Amino acid sequence: LVFPLLLTTTFKPPNYFILYTRNTQVHFGVDACANSFKIEKQAFNEANFRLPDEDGYQPRNQPIVPSEEEDGTSACTIESCLHTKLGVEDVVEKLREEGFNVQVSHDAGRYVCNYTYFCSLNSLQEVGRSLYSVFVHVPSFHAIDPATQIRFVSALIDRLAHEARKIHAHAKG
Repeated sequence: LVFPLLLTTTFKPPNYFILYTRNTQVHFGVDACANSFKIEKQAFNEANFRLPDEDGYQPRNQPIVPSEEEDGTSACTIESCLHTKLGVEDVVEKLREEGFNVQVSHDAGRYVCNYTYFCSLNSLQEVGRSLYSVFVHVPSFHAIDPATQIRFVSALIDRLAHEARKIHAHAKG
């Protein structure tokens, strides 16, 4: 399946990019040049689209979230970076033990993937509570076959659920 790359200035994550578990949003994007899975650790408050989306939207060096507070102070600048609360290093280590070619990534780019991830992390930060978000870049089916990708997603969801339970238990006591 191929979905259009489409964003609007009022961002609402399209539900086909997201898997919801009990307390975790998992976003997926295809990295056509990759030969491994990449779990993104962070997202940047920068939209710098090399190409326009399907509606022609093409921000250049713009913040995703405006930097103005009601009192005029700057809360979020274009240099701001948000991190997932999940321990992606532990998740990657366990997935590697299961035989998957996966790595931690520190840069989701500055296109639709980063935009989606930053908005997700920012919205969950505002909500508080024990809710988590993570973005995963998957390679094309030419690099890793569909059956392996399905097994990976299943194992990933299990590992993320375990990680979220671990964080939640640690916070409680």
